[in-house]
This record gives sequence, structure tokens and C-alpha cells, in this order.
Amino acid sequence: MTSISSLPAELLGSIIEFACPGYDDHDHETSWLGAVTGIGCVNKSFLESIKYVGELVIDLMDLGANGWGDDDDPFISVAYNHRLRRWCDVASRRLSNVKIARDYCVWHTFGKSFNPTQTQLIVKCLASFDKLERVHFFEAEPLAACISIAASVREGRFGNLKHLILDCRSSRAFIYRPPHHVFIRQQAKIGFEDLISQLPPDLAMDVVLKGAYPSLLAREDNWTSWASTFFELVARGADVHTRPILCEVMKMHDWPKDDNISYTTPRRDIFFNTIEKLLVVHGVDPNVKAPSYYGAVSHSPLWHMLSSVDNIVWQIVPRVDSDNSDVEQPPLEDAEALEPLLSVLMRTVDLLVRHGAVSKWTRPAAFDPDYDEAPEPAAADWILARPDCTSRVRDAANRGELMFGSGRHFGT
Repeated sequence: MTSISSLPAELLGSIIEFACPGYDDHDHETSWLGAVTGIGCVNKSFLESIKYVGELVIDLMDLGANGWGDDDDPFISVAYNHRLRRWCDVASRRLSNVKIARDYCVWHTFGKSFNPTQTQLIVKCLASFDKLERVHFFEAEPLAACISIAASVREGRFGNLKHLILDCRSSRAFIYRPPHHVFIRQQAKIGFEDLISQLPPDLAMDVVLKGAYPSLLAREDNWTSWASTFFELVARGADVHTRPILCEVMKMHDWPKDDNISYTTPRRDIFFNTIEKLLVVHGVDPNVKAPSYYGAVSHSPLWHMLSSVDNIVWQIVPRVDSDNSDVEQPPLEDAEALEPLLSVLMRTVDLLVRHGAVSKWTRPAAFDPDYDEAPEPAAADWILARPDCTSRVRDAANRGELMFGSGRHFGT
């Protein structure tokens, strides 16, 4: 019988990759650095084969007593720096085929993220992967990440990178909220703006649309600056035709789930004007879809707008108590307060329909009524009942082009 270590190195590398699974937020298996390196210590064949690992998570091992640091400190203790430095050095020397990589701190739910030095080590490690195509920073310190990535780009690193997401989730809670001084936020913003200026326009567009940068501007309600940066990237040649740019803009705003920031006049106006300019001036296809979080369904821009409307309707209508079906509960939100936002969303629905957007659903052969969810007509019915519903929108509804649903087969 052939032993596993005698297999071709590339095949053995694939086996190792899926023998060391961690799970990201969507239950996607990826290989974690600590486990991969541990298996590489088994024998020479295993050590040689780990260079073929294609997806990698640079993760924390057991922090031990010294790793946590003070409870009030948002960062992992500096006592962990030497251990992370060692892991990153091993990865840089032994892995040469990594195409997808991210950092990850399994303690992010406790508000801890990598400190600036640890962030720099991770960026340096990832910059050593010549084939790297996609990077997602979940727990990096944002200013250190921006400075380190910008420096690597100036040195000619990250030349094959196609996607760059700077989430920096735990650090956002520390940097972007009171009572921390505005100077900290200004430093972060300067770091982001310098990075955006150094990146190719499509990579920079990832930073502008997703993660910490739009969150930072949202805290300041500085959407004029965001729009200026966005359209500067479009002028520099950022792709707005094959990427789902309309869906990305809509997901970034995520109406109305942003601590009432979504309801401010500047944000509403910038949102509508951005969608309008993309459609009218730049000729963006209104039906380019974006994959859902679960990967199995693609959704159109109009679907996302109907989803936003549905979210608002759910908040402003009376509801039935789940424990007592005869007791009606008051709405979660004041309908009058949300009317300005609803008015903008109605204008956006009309704008999309005017440019040919559709949201349709066809019952597929594989549809399982016990498992799959058919589209709900409630959103379209509610739209038709509004006085600002245009004839174009009514006609689209009559054609079945204002359907909304969340089942795994929905999204045509």
C-alpha cells in the first residue's frame, strides 16, 4: 500500500489544505497557518508539499496567560509578537502558491485585534506571496495596515492582487467611536486616503466600498468626501461595468441598518446621486448581479432596493405578539420619521426601472416547497399603494418584474 507521504507533492499539498480546516464566516473551509505548519513537521515530504497550499488563514494559536493583555487594551498583547513573527517567517519561506489569504483573530468577539506591529508582520508575510490574488483583513489595525500595504505596493509587491478588503472589525469599535479623540480618526483617514492613492483603481474601489473606510466616513457623515473619492477612481479607470458596482453601493449603505445614520439628508442625497450618475453618465448595466453571502444565489440591484423597502416596511407596520396572536404590538420605527428615506428609495426604484432593471423569479425544476422560499409579493404590493409610485413601476409590477424573495433559487 502506498503511504500518503509518497504521493506527488502537489496532490499532498491539496490533501493538507483540506486536512487543516478552519471556517470563515460563511462556513467555507480554509487552511489555517498553525495547523498547516504543524503537519509540515511530520516529515520531509509533508514539509515540501505545504508550498502548494492555495488558501491560508494567518491565525492566532493559544495566546496563553501573556497573550490577552489588559482588558481595556483593544489589541493583542505585544508578548505575542515574537510568536506571530515566527509563524509569518515560516509561511513566507515555505508557502509559494497562496492565492487567497486573510488574517483572523478568533477572539474578535471580545474586541481584540492585532496590534500595529503584528499587523505589519502579517502584511509583510502576505506581500511575499507572488501569486496572491485576494486578501481580507478582518482584525488588522487599520492605520498600520494602510501604511504597510502602501509601502509594499510602492516596492512592487501585491502585483497580482485582484481583491483587497480592509474590515478591521475590532479596531473600528476602538477608533471610530467616542470618547476617543478625533485625531485618531483623522490619522486613520489619512492612512486610508494615501493607500487609495497608491492602489490600482479597482483595488482602491474595494477599499472605498467595503470595510473600515466607509464606516469611518459614516461616523463623520462625510459622504461628500466619499463620493469625490469614488468618482475619482471611476475617472482613473475603475471597472464599473463588469463588477456589480450598483449592488456594492447599495450593500455599503445597507438601508436602514446603520444606527440612524442612514436617515441623514447628505447620505440619502449622495446615495441617489451616485446611483443616478452611474446609470445616466457612465452607462452601468442595471442588472449586473452580486453573489449573495451564501454563494449560491445572485441578486440584482433592483432586488437589493426591494429588500431595503421590505426592511423598512417591516419596521413601520404593527406586528403580532409571537406569544399571543391577538395582541398587536406597535411598530418598531416611526413611519413619519422614515418617510424621507422611503421617498428616496422609491425614486431609486423608479430610476432603476426606467433604465431597464428587473427582479424576476421563475419556479425552478429543483424547487422544494418544504425547503425553498418563494418570493414575497408584499414589497411590490406596498410600493403600488404609495402615492409616489410611478406608472413605470406599476407596469413593471404587472409584468412580474418587482418580485422579491430570499430563497436559494431566487435572484433572476
